[in-house]
Amino acid sequence: MTLSEPTLAPPMAPSTVDMAQIFAAHAERAARIEALRPGNKDRLFDGLTAAGITHVTVTFDGAGDSGQIESIGA
Repeated sequence: MTLSEPTLAPPMAPSTVDMAQIFAAHAERAARIEALRPGNKDRLFDGLTAAGITHVTVTFDGAGDSGQIESIGA
């Protein structure tokens, strides 16, 4: 009988990443963004109205989260 080395790698060490902390930080950031949205929307539309702009056309090239804004017309 001969002694042979194991062929499987040892298990990985437990992760030191705290996913609960990451998810909590993401939820906090999303809540801050959502709280700012109504005021930002009002400021945007107030500025457009003050400038006499009634329509805005945005041309987008791409699909989903892949692509870019090609032009903005007011």
